[in-house]
Formats: sequence, structure tokens, C-alpha cells
Amino acid sequence: MINVRHGEPIVFGTNGEYCVVRSGFSLDVAKTADVAVEDIVVHDAHADDAAYAFALSRLSDQNLEHTVLGIFRHISRPTYDDAARSQVSTAQSAVPSDATALQALLRGRDTWTVG
Repeated sequence: MINVRHGEPIVFGTNGEYCVVRSGFSLDVAKTADVAVEDIVVHDAHADDAAYAFALSRLSDQNLEHTVLGIFRHISRPTYDDAARSQVSTAQSAVPSDATALQALLRGRDTWTVG
């Protein structure tokens, strides 16, 4: 099992003999003795890009030998519902406050990505 904690290097095994390193655009498991300390990945649960969390999730192989446990990603963002209600409220309070302005808002190109 690989326990991840924000801000700590990702090492595991009975005596920390294995670690996680970057391998191109993904992550890989290596022997700690074979890599430089600065090459060991330090876990960042607050990374804006979800690619790092997805790479962590793909470390586990089919036999579950390297199963990652812990908080992969921890970010604070408004929910889609809250953002939509806020945008509609702002549009209704703006001039002009009529059905035409609301329809322009609903048919506009301002979208959200849920991630």
C-alpha cells in the first residue's frame, strides 16, 4: 500500500525501499536507492490540474500490489448549482432585468467544467 499525505515525499514499503517518481507525463514506482532524493514525488493534494491525481490512481496494477490510499486531490470550488444560481441572480439584478436578458444568459457560451 502507498499512503499519500500532502507535502510529504511518496515513499513506501517496509523500510521505505520504494518511491514514486515522474516518468514522462505519468508516475512510476522505483527503488528509493536507485533514484536521487529530489526525483521522488512530493504529494500535492491541492494541485489545480487533475492529471496528477489521475496518474496516482493509475499506479495500482491488476494485482493491487501498489494501491494508493489517502487524499488524492483536495480543492475548494463552488458547485455547479451554486455558480448557476449566482449567475442567474446577477443577471436578474442587472439592467435590463427582463426575459430577453435571461434568455441571452441561458443561451450564452459561458459554461462550467465539473471536475
